Amino acid sequence: MKRYATKKILLSFVLLIWLLISILRGLYNDSKLFTQDRYLFTLSNYERRREVYGDIYVMASEILKITSGESILLTGNDGGLYFYLRYLLYPQKVYWVNNISLEEEKERSWKYVFRPYETKLRDQNDVRAVTPVVDSLSKKQLGILITL
Repeated sequence: MKRYATKKILLSFVLLIWLLISILRGLYNDSKLFTQDRYLFTLSNYERRREVYGDIYVMASEILKITSGESILLTGNDGGLYFYLRYLLYPQKVYWVNNISLEEEKERSWKYVFRPYETKLRDQNDVRAVTPVVDSLSKKQLGILITL
């Protein structure tokens, strides 16, 4: 009987400590809202999302303007970029490949190919339409969008 009471007290103590730590952690995170992140209050929604996601949000908004919901192919080896773009562009379909040839790009079902952080086509004989994806605030080119 005494052993059961000891386990019950120990479990209550552990739960109390856990509850105390979670309350203190929540208060700490709330305090950061008014100290570290207070500059976000004065920004517009676009600027706030740009601060949180960085270049990826600018890429997603520019791609959405140009493609108007058509599926796109993302080339490159950055998996994080793919998952963020897939999240930000939903329900638009985003496909991702590491390496793809020009012939394979042309024979697939997507209408647009996005090459992040590139400024020009790789092949000089390629005559497809190219739209640069540019950050309107910093004027930095973030990639090219090729229309097939």
